Amino acid sequence: MRGVYLNRDISRGTKIIKIPKKLIMSCDMGRDCELSRSLREQNVDFEKFKHVYFANFLLEDMENENSFYKPYYDTLPEDISNIPIIWTNHEINQLHGSYFVRVIVLSNSRSRSASARASWRSTATTRKCATWTRSSAATPSTNTSASVC
Repeated sequence: MRGVYLNRDISRGTKIIKIPKKLIMSCDMGRDCELSRSLREQNVDFEKFKHVYFANFLLEDMENENSFYKPYYDTLPEDISNIPIIWTNHEINQLHGSYFVRVIVLSNSRSRSASARASWRSTATTRKCATWTRSSAATPSTNTSASVC
């Protein structure tokens, strides 16, 4: 479960952390990357699916040995086979009868269609960054807080 837990009560609106904007990866970072520009030239529109911009950014930036974010990329695991969004239907069905099957299926259905999941799986098995597009994507605001894409 995502969240922040405190050992004391605080007032609503209290700032508990400040993250410099330059440290926040965002969907907007991918709008102007080469891959996104190339796809826009082919009339592909991602405005309804802004996380795709973020994925494009990651795909390009992770190849850059001089990337500002390289230290972060180096911490990401190589093996992502334990992430349910890339599991095949056969793998999910092995949990038949388990409460987790319903949770995984519901989560996957909200995320993408079966054909898109297959494409995601294909990308994720060769590019570890693919799984972080959902969990790490943030859109910067005028202040230093972030929100999920």
